[in-house]
Formats: sequence, structure tokens, C-alpha cells
Amino acid sequence: MSIHMSETIQEERLRWVLPVAEGELRLCDVAMICPYGKRTLGQWVAAYRSGGAVALIPRSTRPRTSPNETPIHIKERVV
Repeated sequence: MSIHMSETIQEERLRWVLPVAEGELRLCDVAMICPYGKRTLGQWVAAYRSGGAVALIPRSTRPRTSPNETPIHIKERVV
């Protein structure tokens, strides 16, 4: 028996989500052996059902703007 290691985060998530999404196992059963939380698994299953495997690709959590950034007029005054 060979053990397949996931190469991407998406593959790892699919490994845990597919048995639940396809009705082979219940979420609570998978959650007992999965290293991730039941709530996280539930979110992944919901994302997979609404958007397919693409929805399991992690998104950046980096902020798009900096609300505490010094205003430009103050920066210009300092310079």
C-alpha cells in the first residue's frame, strides 16, 4: 500500500472533503480522524459544493489597503 502525500493545499483539502461531499462518509466521522476542525471541514465542504475544487484554493488574507497609513499630505510635509 502506498501513501499519497498531497502536493498542494487544494489537494489536501480535497482529500478530506470528497468523501463527505460524495456521501460516502458523514462530516462528524471524518472530523474525528482529520487533523482539522469540524467547523473548518464544514466550511470546505460548503465551498466545494458551491464552487467545486477551485473554491478550495486558499485565498490571500493580506489586506488590500492599510487603514492606518499616514495620509499623503503629512508624508509630503515631512519630506
